[in-house]
Amino acid sequence: MGQFAIVTAVLLAMSGLGAVLGAVLVRWGSSGVWWLIAGVSLTVGGLTVVLLTRVGLGRMVEGVASRPWPEVWLLWPLTATAVCAFVSWLTARRVALR
Repeated sequence: MGQFAIVTAVLLAMSGLGAVLGAVLVRWGSSGVWWLIAGVSLTVGGLTVVLLTRVGLGRMVEGVASRPWPEVWLLWPLTATAVCAFVSWLTARRVALR
């Protein structure tokens, strides 16, 4: 049961990411997808550099490893799913019907 829940949560998170990419593609086309990828890459890269310089890789890994597994493998992906669903809804609701 636990493995099924983990796989389901991770697949839902990936589906939410696909929904966001699809909504951006419909709304702004391929240039919007490239801008989204560039923006997310720069943001995640910048946050990673800041965290690595301030906290250190060892403490970051210890922080994630000290969390209970349901939080890491269920709560985080399901939270990402909810955020992606909300963002894709906000994006897709502005698209004109064809």
